[in-house]
Amino acid sequence: FLYLSVLAAMALALIAEELFLILMPVEYHGAISILVILCMYYGTLFFGKVTGKQLIYKRNTWGVSVIGLIAVVVNIVICVPLVIRWGATGAALGMFLAGIFIGAIAIVMGQRSYRIQWQFRAAGLIYLVFFISALAVLWMGESNVPYPIRLTIKLLLFVGYVYVGVRLNILTVTNMRKVFSG
Repeated sequence: FLYLSVLAAMALALIAEELFLILMPVEYHGAISILVILCMYYGTLFFGKVTGKQLIYKRNTWGVSVIGLIAVVVNIVICVPLVIRWGATGAALGMFLAGIFIGAIAIVMGQRSYRIQWQFRAAGLIYLVFFISALAVLWMGESNVPYPIRLTIKLLLFVGYVYVGVRLNILTVTNMRKVFSG
């Protein structure tokens, strides 16, 4: 499920520029980087979905409240200076950075309440390829890399993500049948 959750964020990050070029007026094209950063943020939310259930399963509702309170404080502390400096892009970046910090705290608290045997190496590789890809999209947009080269690199990054799925035995015929059979 992690691979597929991140795949959705990865695909959107890779085609963000094309979506804006096709669907949005030129005045909004500067927001491409905001969408890519928000895709990175969305990609990190997977663990939050699970850790909340871990805490509730063990009736550790105070843990959910603590994480919520920490989230508010961390978001304010991180987002406000970034918004002042970079506006909407700073807000997106702040949400992403705060999300990583809060997600790490939630994982630790969730594991203390109800242990899950995560495959952290596989998850780390999935996130590594995802973040490198998203950062490459941001860098190429800021560096004015010619569009045909950007498009080729995006395609190669997507193929790299698929390759990781195959190497981790996630993208198999059996698994794809399970996903598409309902």
